[in-house]
Parts: sequence; C-alpha cells; structure tokens
Amino acid sequence: MIIWIKKLFKKERRPKDTIQLPILPDILEVKKFALNGWDLGETHGLSHWERVERNGIMLSMENGAIRENVNIKVVRYFAYLHDKCRLNDWTDLEHGVRTADMLPTIRDMILKDFTDEEVALLEKACRYHTTEHRTGIPTVDICFDADRLDLGRVGIVPNPKLMATEQGAYYAANIHLIDKFEYKCIREPLRQKIVVLTGAGISAESGLATFRDSNGLWKQHDAKKLASVAGFEENPQAVLDFYNYRRKQLLEVEPNHAHKMLAELEKWHDVTILTQNVDNLHERAGSTHVIHLHGELTKVTSSKDRLNPCCIKDYPLDKPICLGDKAEDGSQLRPFIVWFGEYVYAIEVAMDYVKEADIFVVIGTSLTVHPAANLVEYTHSEVPKFIVDPNPQKVPNGFIHIKESATKGVDKLIEELRKL
Repeated sequence: MIIWIKKLFKKERRPKDTIQLPILPDILEVKKFALNGWDLGETHGLSHWERVERNGIMLSMENGAIRENVNIKVVRYFAYLHDKCRLNDWTDLEHGVRTADMLPTIRDMILKDFTDEEVALLEKACRYHTTEHRTGIPTVDICFDADRLDLGRVGIVPNPKLMATEQGAYYAANIHLIDKFEYKCIREPLRQKIVVLTGAGISAESGLATFRDSNGLWKQHDAKKLASVAGFEENPQAVLDFYNYRRKQLLEVEPNHAHKMLAELEKWHDVTILTQNVDNLHERAGSTHVIHLHGELTKVTSSKDRLNPCCIKDYPLDKPICLGDKAEDGSQLRPFIVWFGEYVYAIEVAMDYVKEADIFVVIGTSLTVHPAANLVEYTHSEVPKFIVDPNPQKVPNGFIHIKESATKGVDKLIEELRKL
C-alpha cells in the first residue's frame, strides 16, 4: 500500500541537462509592478508575458547554454515590462516608447541591479519592439522576436521574414516546436527545495471555516459523529450532508494572496506544499506539487477500502454525494477524507520531503494536529525554518517567527528568503 502511495506523490526529477540561468531576485517585484493596475486582460497580460520570457530564453540558447553575446537578464525583464504602458487599443504602437521613457523613473525601484548598459539595452528593446524590424544587437533583436512569436494569441501567424534573428525565423516557420520547449526544465543555479506545511489558517483568509478556533467547526459540530467511520456507519446521511455543504462552500471562495505567492515561488525554487487542508485552493492558485495529508474534498472513494486506487476518483464539487452512489467496488461512496482514527496515508511521503528540504516553512497551522505536527522534527538542524502565524501556541526551536496572518506574512517570508 505504501509503495503506490509514494508513487502517487512522486515528483518527477528535472532533467540533468537543464539550462543554468542567473538568479534574478528582483524579478518577482517586476512581475508585481507589471500586474499592478493592469486591467487589459490576458491577451497582453501575465500569460503572454510568461510566454515571451519562455520564447526569449529559447531564442537565447545555443548548444544547451545561453549565448555569450546575449544578456538574458534584459531579455527576461523585457518580457514583463514591454506592455506596461499599453493603452486598451490594438492600434497603440506607441506603448513601447512610453514604457522606454518610464524606465528611468523606476530604475531605483525595480532595476537596482542593472548597469547603465543593461538599462540602455532594455530601453531600446521596449522603445522599438513594435516598429523596428531588427537592430543587429542580439539581446534587443531576441526581445523583438520573443514578443512576435506570441502573435498567435491575437490570431496572427508570425511571419519568418519579419523576424529579427535566424532563430526567430526558424521558430516562426516551425511554430509547433515552441510548445515542445520545456520552460519548466529551465533551472536556476542553487534552486532550493522549499517545503511548506500549511493549515486551516491560510484557507480561513479565503473564507473557509477553521476547525479548532473558538468559532471553528468542531465547536459547532460533533467531530466523532461527522468525521469518523463510526459516525458514518451510524448516520451516513448526516455525514454526507456535512461534506456536501463543505464541498459547495469551496465553490464560493477563491485562493488568496498567500496561496498565490506560494505558487509564484515555483518560478525560482522547487516547492512542495504539504497541506492539512482538504480544499483545492493551492492548486487553483497555481501550485503544481501539493500533497494533501488529510484528503481532498474534490475526490470520493470507497467506504469499504478508502485507499484502493481504483476507487479514488475526482468528483464535481457542485454534484452532491448521495446515498446509493456506488464506488468501483460496489460500496457506498464517501468523501476522500482522513477521518479521526484513520491512518494518515501521506505522512511517510511528507516525512521524506521534509528530510530533503533546504528550507522549511509553516503557515497557518497551530502545530497541534498530529501526526502532521511532528513533521517539524524531521528537518535538518541547519536548515532555515520559518513559521508564519499571528498567535502560535508555541514556536518550535530554531524557527524564525513571522507574527502575521498568512496573507500579510507571506510577503515578509519572501523578503527573508531573498536574504538567504
């Protein structure tokens, strides 16, 4: 049983021949700056910018490495800044000029590490990317082509003859190859493994009720009757009603700033979320490696054998689980939740990740729920450890305490991570 569970949560190793990129500690601030006040939608928004960054890295490669005559820092920053001053008008070809004119005013804010030469390259790339065909400057021309290769988002097929570089012309003629370029395989040096243990506090700020607070669910309901096998056997309808209510409630809330910023960390680190929460807010925020210690509201399983992999299924949140609904083995469907007294099936996998962590973070949990609370004991003594909680019952030894709620504390956490 443990073997298939470990396979279920196994994270694929990144290829060994990944590209080594310079760490850009301020790029998170650049993205936040670009998104601040942005109201023109995704056509020219974040997803476009991320594709431009991917294209720029792709065009900068030669024999598996970044070419020496390309400033990859400028290419990546261009991706997130070139549309900043765009008007809500397809014919606005002057937004590059306005963005270029803006750069000196933000240099001390988000371009602190740029040399004068790098600022000049970025300024030229922004100023002319809508009007110039090519400049003969590799970094600038790659910026041009990185943007042009994403014209498909507005229904325009990139023209190889209008590309500024040979690489750009090649990919314009073979546009289908771009999606084969694995952006997630681009690895920055010293990319660290961050393991984050989250609890009810992070989801509470999205509007989901906690369990053990003064007004938590277990103050309002009898846990033994609604979250145990005995309670399910005694009154299955009451248990299903309770979880159907919670499933419906999950449809009414959204990931908050803390969820989103933890997902954003994946741009620079290998991040594993170990969550005691049964909601899917981490996944909806964009986190790609989430291990649910206590189950998931979005899944159902067998009431006879809850860990039978053939019976664990995704189940629409807007569809109630009803008496008479059957699992693959013919038993009554039940929520895929770890009830009181049941084995926490993912705990050994979680221990393995904690043991390998370069950085360990606790957010929104009182560390009173076992066995999850014991995970802190598996961290190496020299590993940086943080706990984000406004009122923890106890701060474990060796932890840096950020005394804030999850949504406020996550920004301070990121500041601390940048110092490491």
